[in-house]
Amino acid sequence: MKIVNRIILTQVFAAMTLLIGRYLIAFKSLSGYATLTSFPASGSQVLLFLGWNLFLASVPYALSLLLPLIRHRLAGVLVLIAWLLFLPNAPYLITDLIHLKPRLPVPFWADGMVFFFFAWTGLLLGLVSLLHIQRYLEQWYTTRQSHWWIGGFMLMSSFGLFLGRVGRWNSWEAVTHPSALLQYSFSLLASPTTTLMVFIGFFSLLQGLGYALLYHLTSFNSDSSFKTSSL
Repeated sequence: MKIVNRIILTQVFAAMTLLIGRYLIAFKSLSGYATLTSFPASGSQVLLFLGWNLFLASVPYALSLLLPLIRHRLAGVLVLIAWLLFLPNAPYLITDLIHLKPRLPVPFWADGMVFFFFAWTGLLLGLVSLLHIQRYLEQWYTTRQSHWWIGGFMLMSSFGLFLGRVGRWNSWEAVTHPSALLQYSFSLLASPTTTLMVFIGFFSLLQGLGYALLYHLTSFNSDSSFKTSSL
């Protein structure tokens, strides 16, 4: 897991480096024929949300690292709830691809590289945090039971992702506006639309496949390391 965590940190750093590089390209392209007041015309201000969304996507990952360090069970439950509330922010970066469009003078491929890298980083942050939580739950549940919990978290994450992208709700509004959020959620679940079902199904499948691959890869590496050290 140490290697995976290092990869995660490298991914986040690389994503922010790409975003900064994109800003530099826009600034350099405009500086020759425009003043700084024209800089927003390049669409660079529009991409500021990527940095913010990456920060939000990092919150569940950070909480999943914090959780095993907490000894008080009630505090652990509260952190777990906070983790679940922020978990949809990780795959949310995938849905930011809807904002991908030509923004002159920056080449379209440059924006595409930034968006896709952020989407991949967000997905990976979520998957690794799920893996951390699964191993944390194994303190009280069997491996199979903990996987069932993870499957439920993926469904809830996909529903939360729908609330964020379509309903435009934020994670913290579960605390600031709990009644309104619950009412909106129950109204969706009471009469689920095809869009909602397909949306939840797609992102649950995407997270499930990614999680299964990551779980088996980390398990294989752990087994290999154990066998090597035994020899």
